[in-house]
Amino acid sequence: MTDTTRNKRWKKSLAIYSTFNEKRQELKGLGVNDYSLINSLLKVNDEVRLHTRFIYSMINPKSLHYCGHSFLNHFLDLIKHPKLCDFINLTDAEVLIEKDNIDLLIHDNNHFMIIENKLNAGDGKHQISRYINAVKEKFNIPDSEMSARISVIYLSKKNTVPQPQSYKGFKLEKDILVWQKTNVDLHKCNLSLSGKVEIPFYHYPYFSTISPAKKGIDAWVDNCGASCNKTNVKNAFIEYQLIISKINKNKPWKNIMTLSDYSLNLPLDEEKEMYGFMVEANTNLVNFISRKIHKSITESLEKYNYEIDSSITTLKHGDITDIALNEFTSTHISNWINKIGQKSEWKNVGFVAKSKYSDNRVYFLLADWHIYLAKLDGQPYKWDETNRISIGQYRKKIMSESKGLYDRLDKVDSELGVLCK
Repeated sequence: MTDTTRNKRWKKSLAIYSTFNEKRQELKGLGVNDYSLINSLLKVNDEVRLHTRFIYSMINPKSLHYCGHSFLNHFLDLIKHPKLCDFINLTDAEVLIEKDNIDLLIHDNNHFMIIENKLNAGDGKHQISRYINAVKEKFNIPDSEMSARISVIYLSKKNTVPQPQSYKGFKLEKDILVWQKTNVDLHKCNLSLSGKVEIPFYHYPYFSTISPAKKGIDAWVDNCGASCNKTNVKNAFIEYQLIISKINKNKPWKNIMTLSDYSLNLPLDEEKEMYGFMVEANTNLVNFISRKIHKSITESLEKYNYEIDSSITTLKHGDITDIALNEFTSTHISNWINKIGQKSEWKNVGFVAKSKYSDNRVYFLLADWHIYLAKLDGQPYKWDETNRISIGQYRKKIMSESKGLYDRLDKVDSELGVLCK
């Protein structure tokens, strides 16, 4: 590719990027955002404190939303199992949370629906079998009535069925848990059933699917939000739908479009241009960052009348250990960013700098996880917070945030200014 052709392609790509950025700024100016109150308090994949408790707060007829069993009705309405139609009498419905370790239990004192909620956690050993046994014993259900009175709902983000270890003693045949044995040791208890026991099983997905056609929690949230006339409750469903969108890795969730989302919606020729733009930018990113770090810190030292003392290649650590410094070059900084080679080859990139007009010295160190900057006063070097630059996840931030590199270089410059006085 000639320089002229390359320049034309870069100009075209930059023009597309400029349009993309203008549209983003326009949306932000209109108040569009991706803020989530729930996500600011809890992680999006928090199975118990976020998802289980939110669902419980809405399907519980006694909840303070004062919408009765409306949201529970929407929840049950999406369970398409031939044996679970009108399984729960809504008039007498009650919802329990985290009782006997069961995530959620919906019952009407006659029928019992065990809900096992799974996002990222694995299936526990004998988990479903123990829950079935707990319901059987707590509510005194005879073996002969279990098939008609107990059901299991597997609410999950990824897997459609639990691991066999979870339902020990049963065999999952399509949508039925069929009892196989007379007695099973469940570690802390025994499950002993006689006769034919076939418990309805249903996979309730978080995300609706087309093939097979099945509605999920996302559809439940939409239905509840559409039917609710209470602003704060409706807003709660809108908030939770954003959380659901965030945990769905197959779809973009942001209202403010990312560059990749924007590029995928361009005409094919422009999409290819942006792909080439991003490939070349990504290829050069680490090289640019490492050279910028070296250049910026070197310029800061010159500004404060300090220069690197190349004769010092170790730092005293404690009474015995010396830390060997990898030379402060853009190549070594690049290795530190990517963690290339043996740990000794990329760790502890740094220098000792001395004042041009006094005996003052400072050291700078890119260690394993943290960055250290302090005066070198003859005392052994210390791995503690007093010498650590408080700038968080350095590698991740400088590689993923548009201002990440510059914010952190400003922090280094500011602290150098204080130390070099």
